[in-house]
Amino acid sequence: MNFSEDFLHYVWQFCSFDHHKLKTADGEELKILHQGFLNKNAGPDFSNAKIIIGETLWAGNVEIHIKSSDWLNHNHQVDKSYDNVILHVVFENDIEIKRIDGSVLPVLVLKDRIARDLIEKYETLFLTLTDFPCIAQIGTVDQIHIDSFLSRTLIERFEQKTELVIATLNELNGNWDETFYRFMARNFGFKVNALPFELLAKTVPQQIYGKHKNNPLQIEALVFGSAGFLNDQFEDDYPLSLKKEFQFLQKKYAIKPLEVSIWKFMRMRPQNFPTIRLAQFAALIIKENHLFQK
Repeated sequence: MNFSEDFLHYVWQFCSFDHHKLKTADGEELKILHQGFLNKNAGPDFSNAKIIIGETLWAGNVEIHIKSSDWLNHNHQVDKSYDNVILHVVFENDIEIKRIDGSVLPVLVLKDRIARDLIEKYETLFLTLTDFPCIAQIGTVDQIHIDSFLSRTLIERFEQKTELVIATLNELNGNWDETFYRFMARNFGFKVNALPFELLAKTVPQQIYGKHKNNPLQIEALVFGSAGFLNDQFEDDYPLSLKKEFQFLQKKYAIKPLEVSIWKFMRMRPQNFPTIRLAQFAALIIKENHLFQK
């Protein structure tokens, strides 16, 4: 077979494989509730996936490889950002993979679940030498199909965004203010760091910030400390002050900081680095009140 991981990304993203009686390599029953969202930056290939293995519901990341041994070839075994991978999707399972904590990583093998004609279509399209592989086929598609496809994807995208808001609102018992706060935080991370910002908002509800509105240093300590950026040994006065404040606030509110490894810096402009966005987020919290009402 002559294909790349990108092909397996496509197969997983669009569920283009045989779903009949799915099982992991260890023989446990597997159900895919949501395949997650494709990640084109550093870290696992798909985020926010939901699956059921046996009778246990799992939510987290999915990593995809041609062979399971590629996990070791890519040094994922020493990268903490791969600790929350819930499923390893491979074409060929040639070795057992364990997480850093020693637990065996569940594997879904696709070798006998992908139709041969799909692989042949991929080879025809993507292994050609033309700049636009679909140039020979695109002219045969009726305009009505293109228009209906665009309309359908527009509606689906709007529905997905709406469902997320409604689900969060229900989780928070109808609290629109906290719902708005979570989505505002998520969008501070843009697409790349949206999930870490959302986790940060869940870690520190806005009512905690409200108790420290008159102390900007404590707000900044809560933001950077909860995000996991105050675990290092510092020499400068400012980060030392932040760390001291956070150590007190962490005990007071029983805050469990995020793993700093979940924040992504690669292929980003410096002004979009998560540390810059966190500083801007803290500044907004310090300056503004009742954001949802506004």
